[in-house]
Amino acid sequence: MPLTNPIFRRISRLAEEQGVRAFVVGGYVRDHFLRRPSTDIDVVVVGSGIEIAEALGAELRARVSVFKTFGTAMVRTRGGTEVEFVGARRESYSRDSRKPVVEAGTLEDDQRRRDFTINAMAWSINGDTFGELVDPFGGMDDLEDCTIRTPCDPDITFSDDPLRMMRAVRFAAQLGFDIEPETFEAIRRNSARIAIVSRERIAVELNKIVLSPVPSMGFELLDMTGLLERIFPELHRLKGVERVGKHAHKDNFVHTLKVLDNESKYVDNVNFKGWVFTIMRNIFINNYRRQVRNSTIIDTTEDLYHVNLSQESGLTSPEGSVAVKEISVAINNFSDEYKVPFTMYLAGYKYNEIAEKMSLPLGTVKSRIFFARKRLQGLLKDYR
Repeated sequence: MPLTNPIFRRISRLAEEQGVRAFVVGGYVRDHFLRRPSTDIDVVVVGSGIEIAEALGAELRARVSVFKTFGTAMVRTRGGTEVEFVGARRESYSRDSRKPVVEAGTLEDDQRRRDFTINAMAWSINGDTFGELVDPFGGMDDLEDCTIRTPCDPDITFSDDPLRMMRAVRFAAQLGFDIEPETFEAIRRNSARIAIVSRERIAVELNKIVLSPVPSMGFELLDMTGLLERIFPELHRLKGVERVGKHAHKDNFVHTLKVLDNESKYVDNVNFKGWVFTIMRNIFINNYRRQVRNSTIIDTTEDLYHVNLSQESGLTSPEGSVAVKEISVAINNFSDEYKVPFTMYLAGYKYNEIAEKMSLPLGTVKSRIFFARKRLQGLLKDYR
Protein backbone atom coordinates (compact mmCIF):
# COMPACT_ATOMS: atom_id res chain seq x y z
CA MET A 1 0.00 0.00 0.00
CA PRO A 2 1.56 3.35 -1.05
CA LEU A 3 1.49 6.58 0.96
CA THR A 4 1.43 4.87 4.36
CA ASN A 5 3.76 7.45 5.90
CA PRO A 6 1.62 9.72 8.14
CA ILE A 7 3.29 12.77 6.62
CA PHE A 8 1.22 12.33 3.45
CA ARG A 9 -2.06 12.73 5.36
CA ARG A 10 -0.68 15.91 6.92
CA ILE A 11 0.22 17.30 3.50
CA SER A 12 -3.20 16.23 2.19
CA ARG A 13 -5.00 18.14 4.95
CA LEU A 14 -2.85 21.26 4.42
CA ALA A 15 -3.50 21.16 0.68
CA GLU A 16 -7.26 20.92 1.31
CA GLU A 17 -7.09 23.85 3.75
CA GLN A 18 -5.28 25.98 1.18
CA GLY A 19 -7.53 24.86 -1.67
CA VAL A 20 -4.79 23.42 -3.89
CA ARG A 21 -4.04 20.06 -5.53
CA ALA A 22 -0.90 18.21 -4.41
CA PHE A 23 0.87 15.16 -5.82
CA VAL A 24 3.83 12.96 -4.89
CA VAL A 25 5.88 12.67 -8.07
CA GLY A 26 9.12 11.21 -9.39
CA GLY A 27 11.61 8.90 -7.71
CA TYR A 28 9.53 8.10 -4.63
CA VAL A 29 6.73 6.73 -6.81
CA ARG A 30 9.15 4.85 -9.07
CA ASP A 31 11.03 3.30 -6.15
CA HIS A 32 7.81 2.11 -4.51
CA PHE A 33 7.00 -0.03 -7.55
CA LEU A 34 10.63 -1.20 -7.77
CA ARG A 35 10.53 -2.06 -4.05
CA ARG A 36 13.52 0.15 -3.35
CA PRO A 37 13.75 2.16 -0.11
CA SER A 38 13.40 5.92 -0.46
CA THR A 39 13.29 8.73 2.10
CA ASP A 40 13.34 11.62 -0.40
CA ILE A 41 9.85 12.78 -1.33
CA ASP A 42 9.03 15.26 -4.11
CA VAL A 43 5.64 16.99 -3.90
CA VAL A 44 4.21 19.05 -6.77
CA VAL A 45 1.57 21.58 -5.81
CA VAL A 46 -0.70 23.17 -8.41
CA GLY A 47 -0.23 26.49 -6.67
CA SER A 48 2.41 27.58 -4.16
CA GLY A 49 4.63 24.75 -2.99
CA ILE A 50 6.47 27.09 -0.63
CA GLU A 51 3.31 27.93 1.36
CA ILE A 52 2.51 24.23 1.92
CA ALA A 53 6.13 23.59 2.95
CA GLU A 54 6.10 26.41 5.49
CA ALA A 55 2.79 25.20 6.95
CA LEU A 56 4.13 21.64 7.25
CA GLY A 57 7.37 22.86 8.81
CA ALA A 58 5.44 24.84 11.41
CA GLU A 59 3.36 21.79 12.35
CA LEU A 60 6.33 19.46 12.61
CA ARG A 61 8.66 22.09 14.09
CA ALA A 62 11.02 21.08 11.33
CA ARG A 63 13.60 23.06 9.43
CA VAL A 64 12.36 24.59 6.17
CA SER A 65 14.80 25.74 3.48
CA VAL A 66 13.21 28.06 0.92
CA PHE A 67 14.65 28.72 -2.54
CA LYS A 68 12.47 31.51 -3.90
CA THR A 69 14.47 31.84 -7.12
CA PHE A 70 13.43 28.30 -8.07
CA GLY A 71 10.05 28.33 -6.34
CA THR A 72 10.98 25.36 -4.17
CA ALA A 73 11.21 24.55 -0.47
CA MET A 74 12.66 21.63 1.49
CA VAL A 75 11.33 20.28 4.79
CA ARG A 76 13.67 18.00 6.77
CA THR A 77 11.89 15.99 9.44
CA ARG A 78 13.51 14.72 12.62
CA GLY A 79 13.10 11.16 11.35
CA GLY A 80 15.40 11.84 8.41
CA THR A 81 12.73 12.22 5.73
CA GLU A 82 13.22 15.06 3.24
CA VAL A 83 10.19 16.49 1.46
CA GLU A 84 10.79 18.92 -1.39
CA PHE A 85 7.86 21.08 -2.50
CA VAL A 86 7.59 22.81 -5.85
CA GLY A 87 4.80 24.55 -7.69
CA ALA A 88 3.69 22.84 -10.90
CA ARG A 89 5.54 24.49 -13.77
CA ARG A 90 6.61 24.37 -17.35
CA GLU A 91 10.10 25.19 -18.53
CA SER A 92 11.89 26.56 -21.57
CA TYR A 93 15.63 26.61 -22.20
CA SER A 94 18.16 28.73 -24.07
CA ARG A 95 20.68 26.95 -26.30
CA ASP A 96 23.75 27.60 -24.13
CA SER A 97 22.40 26.96 -20.63
CA ARG A 98 20.82 24.24 -18.50
CA LYS A 99 18.99 26.88 -16.43
CA PRO A 100 15.35 27.03 -17.53
CA VAL A 101 12.93 29.92 -17.78
CA VAL A 102 10.09 28.83 -15.49
CA GLU A 103 6.40 29.71 -15.48
CA ALA A 104 3.40 28.29 -13.65
CA GLY A 105 1.77 25.29 -15.26
CA THR A 106 -0.47 22.29 -14.78
CA LEU A 107 0.42 18.89 -13.31
CA GLU A 108 0.80 17.48 -16.83
CA ASP A 109 3.13 20.37 -17.77
CA ASP A 110 5.25 19.43 -14.76
CA GLN A 111 5.25 15.74 -15.65
CA ARG A 112 6.16 16.51 -19.25
CA ARG A 113 9.28 18.45 -18.19
CA ARG A 114 10.66 15.42 -16.32
CA ASP A 115 13.52 13.38 -17.73
CA PHE A 116 11.99 9.90 -18.13
CA THR A 117 8.55 8.35 -18.05
CA ILE A 118 9.43 6.23 -15.01
CA ASN A 119 10.18 9.47 -13.15
CA ALA A 120 7.04 11.27 -14.34
CA MET A 121 4.43 9.19 -12.48
CA ALA A 122 2.48 10.85 -9.67
CA TRP A 123 0.13 9.96 -6.83
CA SER A 124 -2.62 12.33 -5.82
CA ILE A 125 -2.61 13.14 -2.10
CA ASN A 126 -5.87 15.12 -2.02
CA GLY A 127 -8.65 13.55 0.03
CA ASP A 128 -11.07 12.66 -2.78
CA THR A 129 -8.40 10.99 -4.95
CA PHE A 130 -5.81 10.06 -2.31
CA GLY A 131 -3.36 7.46 -3.68
CA GLU A 132 -4.66 7.61 -7.25
CA LEU A 133 -1.90 7.12 -9.86
CA VAL A 134 -1.55 9.80 -12.56
CA ASP A 135 0.55 8.38 -15.40
CA PRO A 136 -0.09 10.18 -18.72
CA PHE A 137 3.16 9.02 -20.39
CA GLY A 138 3.11 5.29 -19.70
CA GLY A 139 5.68 5.13 -16.94
CA MET A 140 4.18 1.95 -15.46
CA ASP A 141 4.39 0.20 -18.83
CA ASP A 142 8.05 1.22 -19.12
CA LEU A 143 8.75 -0.02 -15.59
CA GLU A 144 7.24 -3.39 -16.49
CA ASP A 145 9.22 -3.46 -19.75
CA CYS A 146 12.42 -2.31 -17.97
CA THR A 147 12.79 0.60 -20.38
CA ILE A 148 14.27 4.09 -20.10
CA ARG A 149 12.27 6.48 -22.32
CA THR A 150 11.61 10.22 -22.35
CA PRO A 151 8.05 11.52 -21.91
CA CYS A 152 8.31 13.74 -24.98
CA ASP A 153 10.67 14.25 -27.98
CA PRO A 154 14.06 12.93 -26.73
CA ASP A 155 16.01 15.40 -28.88
CA ILE A 156 14.28 18.26 -27.08
CA THR A 157 14.66 16.57 -23.69
CA PHE A 158 18.42 16.08 -24.09
CA SER A 159 19.14 19.36 -25.86
CA ASP A 160 17.33 21.29 -23.12
CA ASP A 161 19.25 19.57 -20.31
CA PRO A 162 22.17 17.45 -21.56
CA LEU A 163 22.84 16.01 -18.10
CA ARG A 164 19.74 13.87 -18.72
CA MET A 165 21.83 11.82 -21.16
CA MET A 166 24.14 10.86 -18.30
CA ARG A 167 21.12 10.12 -16.13
CA ALA A 168 19.69 7.79 -18.79
CA VAL A 169 22.89 5.76 -18.72
CA ARG A 170 23.05 5.86 -14.94
CA PHE A 171 19.47 4.60 -14.51
CA ALA A 172 20.11 1.86 -17.08
CA ALA A 173 23.17 0.75 -15.09
CA GLN A 174 21.51 1.04 -11.68
CA LEU A 175 18.26 -0.71 -12.62
CA GLY A 176 19.46 -3.05 -15.37
CA PHE A 177 17.04 -1.39 -17.82
CA ASP A 178 17.35 -0.92 -21.58
CA ILE A 179 17.39 2.53 -23.15
CA GLU A 180 14.55 2.72 -25.69
CA PRO A 181 16.03 2.82 -29.26
CA GLU A 182 14.87 6.32 -30.23
CA THR A 183 15.98 7.66 -26.85
CA PHE A 184 19.36 5.96 -27.34
CA GLU A 185 19.82 7.45 -30.82
CA ALA A 186 18.87 10.88 -29.51
CA ILE A 187 21.68 10.63 -26.95
CA ARG A 188 24.12 9.88 -29.77
CA ARG A 189 22.81 12.82 -31.82
CA ASN A 190 23.07 15.22 -28.89
CA SER A 191 26.24 13.95 -27.20
CA ALA A 192 28.17 17.13 -28.05
CA ARG A 193 25.73 19.09 -25.88
CA ILE A 194 27.31 17.55 -22.77
CA ALA A 195 29.95 20.27 -23.10
CA ILE A 196 27.67 22.81 -21.38
CA VAL A 197 27.37 20.66 -18.24
CA SER A 198 29.76 21.37 -15.37
CA ARG A 199 32.43 18.83 -14.49
CA GLU A 200 31.09 18.62 -10.96
CA ARG A 201 27.67 17.43 -12.17
CA ILE A 202 29.28 14.95 -14.56
CA ALA A 203 31.49 13.61 -11.75
CA VAL A 204 28.41 13.02 -9.56
CA GLU A 205 26.78 10.92 -12.29
CA LEU A 206 30.00 9.03 -13.00
CA ASN A 207 30.35 8.12 -9.34
CA LYS A 208 26.77 6.83 -9.28
CA ILE A 209 27.55 4.65 -12.31
CA VAL A 210 30.65 3.34 -10.52
CA LEU A 211 28.41 2.40 -7.56
CA SER A 212 25.87 0.54 -9.73
CA PRO A 213 25.64 -3.29 -9.53
CA VAL A 214 27.53 -3.83 -12.82
CA PRO A 215 29.33 -0.55 -13.52
CA SER A 216 30.86 -1.76 -16.79
CA MET A 217 27.37 -1.72 -18.28
CA GLY A 218 27.17 2.03 -17.67
CA PHE A 219 30.61 2.76 -19.12
CA GLU A 220 29.92 0.63 -22.17
CA LEU A 221 26.71 2.60 -22.75
CA LEU A 222 28.63 5.86 -22.33
CA ASP A 223 31.04 4.62 -24.98
CA MET A 224 28.31 3.45 -27.38
CA THR A 225 26.46 6.76 -27.14
CA GLY A 226 29.58 8.85 -27.81
CA LEU A 227 29.52 10.44 -24.36
CA LEU A 228 32.60 8.70 -22.99
CA GLU A 229 35.11 10.23 -25.40
CA ARG A 230 33.73 13.67 -24.55
CA ILE A 231 33.68 13.38 -20.76
CA PHE A 232 36.41 10.81 -20.11
CA PRO A 233 38.71 10.75 -23.17
CA GLU A 234 41.58 8.97 -21.43
CA LEU A 235 39.37 5.95 -20.69
CA HIS A 236 38.00 5.92 -24.23
CA ARG A 237 41.57 5.89 -25.61
CA LEU A 238 42.33 2.64 -23.81
CA LYS A 239 40.28 0.76 -26.38
CA GLY A 240 42.04 -1.60 -28.75
CA VAL A 241 44.63 -4.38 -28.55
CA GLU A 242 48.21 -3.25 -29.09
CA ARG A 243 50.73 -5.49 -30.81
CA VAL A 244 54.42 -5.23 -29.98
CA GLY A 245 56.35 -7.55 -32.25
CA LYS A 246 54.67 -10.95 -32.16
CA HIS A 247 52.92 -10.28 -28.87
CA ALA A 248 49.35 -9.00 -28.53
CA HIS A 249 48.51 -7.17 -25.30
CA LYS A 250 45.07 -7.20 -23.69
CA ASP A 251 42.51 -4.51 -24.46
CA ASN A 252 43.04 -2.13 -21.53
CA PHE A 253 39.52 -0.70 -21.85
CA VAL A 254 37.97 -4.12 -21.31
CA HIS A 255 40.51 -4.95 -18.58
CA THR A 256 39.83 -1.71 -16.70
CA LEU A 257 36.07 -2.33 -16.70
CA LYS A 258 36.63 -5.89 -15.47
CA VAL A 259 38.70 -4.52 -12.59
CA LEU A 260 35.87 -2.15 -11.72
CA ASP A 261 33.24 -4.90 -11.86
CA ASN A 262 35.38 -7.14 -9.67
CA GLU A 263 35.85 -4.37 -7.10
CA SER A 264 32.12 -3.68 -7.01
CA LYS A 265 31.43 -7.29 -6.03
CA TYR A 266 33.43 -7.03 -2.81
CA VAL A 267 33.37 -3.32 -1.91
CA ASP A 268 30.13 -1.63 -0.92
CA ASN A 269 31.33 1.87 -1.75
CA VAL A 270 33.76 1.85 -4.66
CA ASN A 271 35.22 5.34 -4.99
CA PHE A 272 35.64 6.88 -8.43
CA LYS A 273 39.01 8.35 -7.46
CA GLY A 274 40.41 4.97 -6.47
CA TRP A 275 39.43 3.51 -9.79
CA VAL A 276 41.27 6.35 -11.53
CA PHE A 277 44.58 4.87 -10.31
CA THR A 278 43.90 1.70 -12.31
CA ILE A 279 43.03 3.80 -15.34
CA MET A 280 46.20 5.85 -14.89
CA ARG A 281 48.39 2.76 -14.99
CA ASN A 282 46.58 1.48 -18.10
CA ILE A 283 47.01 4.86 -19.78
CA PHE A 284 50.76 4.64 -19.20
CA ILE A 285 50.88 1.14 -20.63
CA ASN A 286 48.60 1.85 -23.58
CA ASN A 287 49.97 5.22 -24.72
CA TYR A 288 53.66 5.11 -23.89
CA ARG A 289 54.81 1.50 -24.08
CA ARG A 290 56.49 1.93 -27.47
CA GLN A 291 58.12 5.26 -26.59
CA VAL A 292 59.66 3.97 -23.39
CA ARG A 293 60.83 0.66 -24.91
CA ASN A 294 62.96 2.61 -27.39
CA SER A 295 65.08 4.10 -24.59
CA THR A 296 68.03 2.12 -23.22
CA ILE A 297 67.58 3.15 -19.58
CA ILE A 298 65.40 5.53 -17.55
CA ASP A 299 67.57 7.61 -15.26
CA THR A 300 64.77 9.74 -13.85
CA THR A 301 60.98 9.85 -13.87
CA GLU A 302 60.92 13.56 -14.61
CA ASP A 303 60.75 13.29 -18.40
CA LEU A 304 58.34 10.35 -18.36
CA TYR A 305 55.93 12.09 -16.01
CA HIS A 306 56.26 15.34 -17.90
CA VAL A 307 55.01 13.50 -20.98
CA ASN A 308 52.31 11.59 -19.14
CA LEU A 309 50.91 14.65 -17.40
CA SER A 310 50.98 16.86 -20.47
CA GLN A 311 47.93 17.95 -22.43
CA GLU A 312 48.66 15.19 -24.92
CA SER A 313 47.81 12.51 -22.38
CA GLY A 314 44.17 13.63 -22.36
CA LEU A 315 43.90 13.68 -18.57
CA THR A 316 40.94 16.04 -18.67
CA SER A 317 38.20 14.12 -16.86
CA PRO A 318 36.82 15.16 -13.47
CA GLU A 319 39.11 13.79 -10.74
CA GLY A 320 41.51 12.16 -13.23
CA SER A 321 44.19 14.81 -13.49
CA VAL A 322 44.10 15.47 -9.73
CA ALA A 323 44.60 11.80 -8.90
CA VAL A 324 47.44 11.37 -11.38
CA LYS A 325 49.17 14.54 -10.21
CA GLU A 326 49.08 13.58 -6.53
CA ILE A 327 50.27 10.04 -7.19
CA SER A 328 53.00 11.31 -9.50
CA VAL A 329 54.27 13.75 -6.88
CA ALA A 330 54.41 10.92 -4.34
CA ILE A 331 56.39 8.71 -6.71
CA ASN A 332 58.80 11.51 -7.56
CA ASN A 333 59.58 11.84 -3.86
CA PHE A 334 61.05 8.33 -3.88
CA SER A 335 64.80 7.95 -4.09
CA ASP A 336 66.05 6.95 -7.55
CA GLU A 337 66.73 3.35 -6.54
CA TYR A 338 62.95 2.88 -6.06
CA LYS A 339 61.62 5.55 -8.40
CA VAL A 340 63.34 4.26 -11.55
CA PRO A 341 62.20 0.60 -11.46
CA PHE A 342 58.70 1.55 -10.31
CA THR A 343 58.28 4.05 -13.14
CA MET A 344 59.45 1.42 -15.64
CA TYR A 345 56.93 -0.98 -14.08
CA LEU A 346 54.14 1.58 -14.60
CA ALA A 347 55.30 2.01 -18.20
CA GLY A 348 54.74 -1.68 -18.91
CA TYR A 349 58.15 -3.27 -18.47
CA LYS A 350 58.30 -6.80 -17.06
CA TYR A 351 60.44 -7.54 -14.02
CA ASN A 352 63.13 -9.34 -16.02
CA GLU A 353 63.32 -6.49 -18.55
CA ILE A 354 63.80 -3.95 -15.76
CA ALA A 355 66.49 -6.11 -14.19
CA GLU A 356 68.33 -6.41 -17.50
CA LYS A 357 68.18 -2.69 -18.31
CA MET A 358 69.27 -1.69 -14.79
CA SER A 359 71.86 -4.49 -14.45
CA LEU A 360 70.33 -5.60 -11.16
CA PRO A 361 69.39 -9.01 -9.78
CA LEU A 362 65.76 -9.93 -10.44
CA GLY A 363 65.03 -10.28 -6.73
CA THR A 364 66.31 -6.75 -6.06
CA VAL A 365 64.04 -5.30 -8.73
CA LYS A 366 60.99 -7.13 -7.37
CA SER A 367 61.67 -6.03 -3.80
CA ARG A 368 62.14 -2.36 -4.80
CA ILE A 369 58.91 -2.31 -6.79
CA PHE A 370 57.09 -4.03 -3.92
CA PHE A 371 58.47 -1.43 -1.51
CA ALA A 372 57.39 1.44 -3.78
CA ARG A 373 53.88 0.03 -4.05
CA LYS A 374 53.66 -0.31 -0.27
CA ARG A 375 54.78 3.30 0.09
CA LEU A 376 51.81 4.37 -2.03
CA GLN A 377 49.23 2.47 -0.02
CA GLY A 378 48.71 5.32 2.39
CA LEU A 379 47.94 7.66 -0.48
CA LEU A 380 45.72 5.17 -2.28
CA LYS A 381 43.59 4.73 0.85
CA ASP A 382 42.46 8.31 0.32
CA TYR A 383 41.13 7.31 -3.08
CA ARG A 384 39.16 4.26 -1.99
